[in-house]
Amino acid sequence: MWRRRPRMRRLFGGARVGRLEERTLLTQAHELFSQGQYLQAAEIYERLAPSAPRRAASFYLQAGRARLYAGQAEQSLASFEQGLLMLIERSRWRTARRIGAQIVAEMERLKHLPQAQALGAWLQQRMMGFPQVSAPEAAAPARRPRLPLKCPSCGGAVNPEEVEWLDGETVECVYCGSSIRAEGA
Repeated sequence: MWRRRPRMRRLFGGARVGRLEERTLLTQAHELFSQGQYLQAAEIYERLAPSAPRRAASFYLQAGRARLYAGQAEQSLASFEQGLLMLIERSRWRTARRIGAQIVAEMERLKHLPQAQALGAWLQQRMMGFPQVSAPEAAAPARRPRLPLKCPSCGGAVNPEEVEWLDGETVECVYCGSSIRAEGA
């Protein structure tokens, strides 16, 4: 019987990596992040991004968070801008505006005020021409089911503010694309 060859992706200087190796690296990056080894996690997220065009924005944003928590606030700006720009280019400007505001608030909370101001100004400039989210659009859905804290497939943090709901009980992991069912669903 004919079998399809596994899809391979270019990663790490032209080397080809399959989905299994990609998933392993992603899980490793999530573990490093949760253990406070932020720089190592950031490097993996940044290397994974080019191999996963649909999820690259999430990888760059997570790399930015890792660099921010590692004390590299200035270097985190490049990753944040790359991730937010990808969201804007894919017409996900509401998501970009919401996540950008969360990142700026986190930078301010961590006392990285110059970088927070720079990212806020950058985002405001990029979002010119896009309408502001009105109150009805910004309102959260009535009552969403409770999501697990981590993706069961890759171990990535599940942030209810960043996921896309596939239906009333299921979301898509922003890192690996797996379907995640709400608890008790």
